[in-house]
Amino acid sequence: IAYYLSTWYKRDELALRIGIFVSAASMSGAFGGLLATAFLSIKQISILPHGRWRNIFLIEGAITIALAGLGYLFLPRSPDKSGFLQERERVIAMERIRVENAGLVEEEKTESDLVFRAFFSMTNWICALCFLLTNISIQGMVLFMPSLIAGMGYSEIEAQLLTVPPYILACIWSITLAYMCQRSSRRGIWVLLSAPICIIGSSMLIGSPKRSVEYGGIFLLAMGAFPLGPIFLTWANNNSAPYTTRAVSSAMVVAIGSLGPIVSAWIYLPKDSPRYITGLSVQLGGQVGICILTIFLIVWNIRENRRRKAGLLDYLLEADEAVVARLGSLHPRFRLTI
Repeated sequence: IAYYLSTWYKRDELALRIGIFVSAASMSGAFGGLLATAFLSIKQISILPHGRWRNIFLIEGAITIALAGLGYLFLPRSPDKSGFLQERERVIAMERIRVENAGLVEEEKTESDLVFRAFFSMTNWICALCFLLTNISIQGMVLFMPSLIAGMGYSEIEAQLLTVPPYILACIWSITLAYMCQRSSRRGIWVLLSAPICIIGSSMLIGSPKRSVEYGGIFLLAMGAFPLGPIFLTWANNNSAPYTTRAVSSAMVVAIGSLGPIVSAWIYLPKDSPRYITGLSVQLGGQVGICILTIFLIVWNIRENRRRKAGLLDYLLEADEAVVARLGSLHPRFRLTI
């Protein structure tokens, strides 16, 4: 979806759109708690084996599959293939993307050099690693939050309901930060604003057994973690061109980031319930790592932009027109997002 949005919107417009899209993850946590409460309260669906929790997977899974089918049928492949735009609007939509990305051609063949180019991008590797560390926090929170709240003395239903407010706050903050990314045309500085909120939240959960402090830490952890994923996805997309390289970059960041939940499953162990000090300590270290990697990437991209401005990559323009047209993010006039 991140790649698909990048074929419609300019680089500066992409952060807000991806932020709104990914904020659905935090809202799903909010509604998931409410829906889980509702599904656990209804009678066992007769066609399912024993266990009312299976209602959740059947009903939510069916809705997801139905919506995916509708998306396949109604979403156009690209602006120039859109049926709801006029011909002039299609031309403008394609031209605004082409002009912004130096060296980008409208149609390109998927060739191996464009595929492998994604794996030699510093932005992609840093964003992928940070996305992995972010997912450790997010998936860990999804795993431990109901148990942690239940461990505070609440019933199962009360614990599910108390998971809703942190997700709502996380959604609001995610969209706000995405908007600020768009207005400022910057990514790293907003990571360095949000990640420390995670660090404070994790520290509160580790350092105090008080119910009010722990619940406050959950709010800060959710608020700090959820905006990071959209920023890293956007950052990788912003600094990748042409289309083939951008598509591989999006897949690379998501694929490596998806290892985060695997790590979470092994560090949030039942024996550590209800406070999960080991898991929280690992994710705290990961959040510090995000700050360090982000600072490194900001400095790296500033240095690369200065090299391009100084003309150190102008030799690439000496190739024939077809080669120059495929340079994409390697083009000397292409400026990396910081």
